[in-house]
Amino acid sequence: MNLKKALDKAKIGIMLQGSVFISTVAFSMKHSFNDNGMECPTARTNGKEIQYNPTFFEQLTPPQRIGLIAHEAWHPALMHMLRRGNRDPDLYNRAGDYVINQMLVDDGFEIPPGGCQNNKYRGMSTNQVYDLLKDDSNEKPDKNNKDIVYAEEGKGDGDGDKKGQEGNVQALTEKEIKEMEANIKSILVKAVTQSKIHNEEPGNIPGEISRELDRLINPKLPWEAIL
Repeated sequence: MNLKKALDKAKIGIMLQGSVFISTVAFSMKHSFNDNGMECPTARTNGKEIQYNPTFFEQLTPPQRIGLIAHEAWHPALMHMLRRGNRDPDLYNRAGDYVINQMLVDDGFEIPPGGCQNNKYRGMSTNQVYDLLKDDSNEKPDKNNKDIVYAEEGKGDGDGDKKGQEGNVQALTEKEIKEMEANIKSILVKAVTQSKIHNEEPGNIPGEISRELDRLINPKLPWEAIL
């Protein structure tokens, strides 16, 4: 199979099926394949790039590939790299997966088999799902069938930390955090702008993200400065 051609088809598919907002996010990032099964068992993103495991990608149907791209694009769209804080990386990533996959299923996307999806989390934020997962002893991640939100190309499996397979965690520097934040917010400002130009329905952008980006695009001056 020509994987590049299959990936290009899936990217066109997200343009046809997805909102202008999420399509812009997806096309603002680099897309590549990573055959290192330890680093990338299914797919992963750091907000700049989406990497796909070629074996996993090839096994998916065309609609599932579109769903996979949309899923990975929603991680930076929901600012998961910036909003995790000190929460457990694997658990927070799984909470984000539940939120994203529910959104995708509700929007008519087909997600890859084995993806985290449960209707009971419909309408919840990632933080709310995270808190529920912490108390649910039955929630155990499938280490071989998960996507990864990582900090830097070639390193990490958590958003906000560089973490190797041995679990050796090294905090990101302040400069790296600021660069990641600037890159993600730049992509989202562009996506929101394109969404507004095309008169897209407000519901295509989650409210909490929309409000945060609105503050970036239309900053309010303090009345002391105006006076």
